[in-house]
Amino acid sequence: MKKLIIAMGLLASGACPCIFAQETVSMKARVPFAFRMGDETLPSGTYLIQASGSLITLRTEAGKAVAVSFLSIPESRNKPESNGKLLFNRYGNECFLESVWGPDSLSGRSLPKTQREKELASRAAGTVQVATVGAK
Repeated sequence: MKKLIIAMGLLASGACPCIFAQETVSMKARVPFAFRMGDETLPSGTYLIQASGSLITLRTEAGKAVAVSFLSIPESRNKPESNGKLLFNRYGNECFLESVWGPDSLSGRSLPKTQREKELASRAAGTVQVATVGAK
């Protein structure tokens, strides 16, 4: 299944030339809590974030890739903010990376909800908390 998702992401990025025209966003953020990105659980720490087309990659400060999402959904906002940010959905003690927003940009990328996040969201009955972490 994981190979299928990776293959679909690569196919989608190669099938649409407009993806290559999109900007690449590189930021650094200190996340003060453990969180999930896809099926990966990541500890608190400082991460280098790169978003390009539908691909989002998180790396440790040492440069090691720790999580990659090939499938992300474009989002937009009405007014750009000077700093980038990461948005997280929190259900009880579990946090999930929800979206990545670049500095001075009208566009961002959202991650699809995993099965675990959907399960927690259905139990939470609309009581999701949103946490924001600034990025530069």
